[in-house]
Amino acid sequence: SERAMINANEGIDDGTYSRVQGLEVKFPHLVMVPAEVSTFYFTAFTRNPEIRIHEWADLAGYNVVIVNGWQLPEQRITGARSLRKVREDKTLFQLLVQDRADVVVHELIGGRLLIQELGLSGITAQTPPLESPNMYLYLNRRHAGLVPALTEALRSMDAEGRRQEIISQVLREAGLQ
Repeated sequence: SERAMINANEGIDDGTYSRVQGLEVKFPHLVMVPAEVSTFYFTAFTRNPEIRIHEWADLAGYNVVIVNGWQLPEQRITGARSLRKVREDKTLFQLLVQDRADVVVHELIGGRLLIQELGLSGITAQTPPLESPNMYLYLNRRHAGLVPALTEALRSMDAEGRRQEIISQVLREAGLQ
């Protein structure tokens, strides 16, 4: 995740998507397309039924694992007994089932899909989500001229209900709806 932001910022890649608002401060060569592409439901996943996580502060004292480069969780998690950052999403849940982590913080839908894909059980997605920010597309500044057309296209998809239709289809196909 971090590498994708660096590559887009340096112009190696044309852009990157599903990122929180405001990253252009840390990555000044990126331009945000000001129309959301999705909403991420940052969620705590646990195996221990005794653990209750309702807000970021509840992670204090636990061994927490996140995806390296996910800016929002990196900023929000403070006071954890340990905070481990891994490169691959699958590793998060493998560490959880091996009892090498108490809590995994991941996006709700993606996390559920990974759990299903890996054939894991006994993992609970804590509710409510820790935070549910809108996510955006970022382009390297050399593509700034595309921002108005992309903004219009994304807003048109929302007005027609197309984005929600796509999300619902993915969830149905994954058996999550």
